[in-house]
Parts: sequence; structure tokens; C-alpha cells
Amino acid sequence: MAEDLSIDIGRKIRETRKAAGLSISSLAELAELSPAAVQKIETNRMVPTIVSLMKISRALGRSVGFFVEDGDPARRVALVRSGERRSFYSEASKCRQEFIAGDLSGGILEGGVFTADPGGGSGEAPNSHPGEEIVLCMAGGIHVEVGDQVHRLEPGDSLHFKSDLPHRWTNPGSSPAEVLWIYTEDGAGRPAQS
Repeated sequence: MAEDLSIDIGRKIRETRKAAGLSISSLAELAELSPAAVQKIETNRMVPTIVSLMKISRALGRSVGFFVEDGDPARRVALVRSGERRSFYSEASKCRQEFIAGDLSGGILEGGVFTADPGGGSGEAPNSHPGEEIVLCMAGGIHVEVGDQVHRLEPGDSLHFKSDLPHRWTNPGSSPAEVLWIYTEDGAGRPAQS
């Protein structure tokens, strides 16, 4: 059974999928995931990886923040206090993400503080999507592969890249890495459709 989440990501995904008139198989195809994985995520028997949550968000036309925040659809300002950040831990990625972006109406920015355990990573398959990303290493070290280049980030180093380039990350070190990761959904102010 998945870790008890402070929010019910699975329920929100299921409700959004049904409202869009999509079957589990249709959503799985759009998100490039298996139907079994989508079903397990929707029933909270599996915590999605960060990449999987991004793919599902894009497929459903929502921001990642929509699934992790209890947001007001007309919100123009959002204060997220340090002790009130929504978070989840992905066993597959060995990473906890604490979301720092509020759920703004039409917002295009997402972001969070990622704490990646040693050996953690986004998986073997690179991810790509419209938008941009900025990664700031705050503690430990992380490798970010963009295209055919691997960038080793140490505390204080940052990396800014176009998200349509295939990219993935790993923490090959022996201590946790803490990273501030900011990204856009797409330039039009709405999540990109895959």
C-alpha cells in the first residue's frame, strides 16, 4: 500500500479523468503509461513518480499543482508557508517533492524542493515536454542529463534548459541531494497536451 498522502492525488486524477470523459486506457495512452499503473495511482495503491505525475497532468490538461493543492480556481495570489507545503514521496524515484508553487488560475510555473536519496533518479527513459526548467542544487550533488550531455551540479550550481530536450536526473552520490526545481507547463499558460 502506498504511503498515506497528505492529499488524495489518486482521487483528483480519477475525478478529472472521468470529467474529461476518458477511460483509464485512454488516459494511460495519452500519458504514455500502462493502464495498470494509472489504475494503481488512481486508487492510491501506488504513488506516482514525479515524471508520471507530470505526464498525467499534461494528458489531463491540468497543472501538477492542481493535483497536489486544494486550490481556488480564481486564485491570483498564493502564499505557501514552509510548514504547509504539499509533498509526496516517490519510492520509485527515491525522492520527496515539497511543492512551493501555489495553485494560481492560469498559472504556468510549477516548482518544488526535491530531496533525492542516494541512488534516486527519474528513471532510465528521458522525459521531454514544452517549456523550460531551472534546477538549483542546494545541498549534495545531482546529475542532470540534457540531450547527450550530463551536467554535474554541486551546491550553488544551477542549470536552465528547454524542456523539449530529452532530460533525466540521478543522484549518484552517497548523501541526499536537495534541489530547487522550477519549471513551466508551456508558454500558453496551460499544461501541454501530449
